[in-house]
Amino acid sequence: MGRASPLHRGSISRASPAQIMERMEGLYQTTLAETQELLDPTKLDHAAKLIANARQVDIYTGSHNLYPAGMFRDRLLSAGKSATCYDGAEAQVRAALASGTDHAAIVISYSGLAPNLKDILPILSSRHVPVIVIGTPYCARLHPGFTAYLTVSDHGSMTHRITQFASHIAVQYVLDSLYSSYFAKDYARCAEFLERSFPYTRLPGLK
Repeated sequence: MGRASPLHRGSISRASPAQIMERMEGLYQTTLAETQELLDPTKLDHAAKLIANARQVDIYTGSHNLYPAGMFRDRLLSAGKSATCYDGAEAQVRAALASGTDHAAIVISYSGLAPNLKDILPILSSRHVPVIVIGTPYCARLHPGFTAYLTVSDHGSMTHRITQFASHIAVQYVLDSLYSSYFAKDYARCAEFLERSFPYTRLPGLK
């Protein structure tokens, strides 16, 4: 698949709505195709097992990744898995300090340059917490030595883009694949918990 024309400040100023739609479609397709190629099914399976075996899953991220991370936490909770995703740096540090070998950590950083990683990753390592890193190949090279790496496409421009669309769709695809892989490993228990929660969580008027 050919690379899509990037949607950044220089190109958007001359683009019509139809051209923007076409470029967005191309960028989404390219990002998903590249992430599919980068995402190793064996590593995905290993990461799903880490989640299945953990008493609690703690998610560490920041900025625009907090939204998909929060949705992933809620999905884990909906399947009966204890999970946290704090948005404050201090809360994340305390969560890392309180974690141990019976936890699993998911660190989401598209670039690997998130400021909180310089504190969080050494703490998790010292606590011997299994760590799943979700990020670009550059992020994996920047932070070697952790338990599992789920790699996303780095097609999106970090300096010229006007929104987070490329990294968002790549991270969301990996998180959806990871959750589905985890759910499938313990389908009967996860499905039973999900159904048991329906009377308390479904929208009013739904049967």
